[in-house]
Amino acid sequence: LVFNAIFAVKLLHEPFTRTSFCGIVLVVIGSVLAVVFGPTSSDQPASMSYIESCWRGLPFLSFFSVLGIFCIIDFVCVLWLERRPQNVESMKTNKIVMYPKFL
Repeated sequence: LVFNAIFAVKLLHEPFTRTSFCGIVLVVIGSVLAVVFGPTSSDQPASMSYIESCWRGLPFLSFFSVLGIFCIIDFVCVLWLERRPQNVESMKTNKIVMYPKFL
């Protein structure tokens, strides 16, 4: 992802915005959390007692609590953005491209 952003700026001359930077940071944080809390390879199958012991652990429980809170915040923000009145003038200037320009 980081290399894609660098190559997009260098080769395609796309602007590197604050939004791009924030997106990269969020993806990197998500990747790190997936590695830390993701499954490990083992020959033993996951039993119910193992799953229960994970849910009793503070790091596992805090991760899913924070993830749940972020999901609720995201849902509320999407609802707010969808219900927000849109400026008609700004909608006239925005162009929607339904196909790549090279076709």
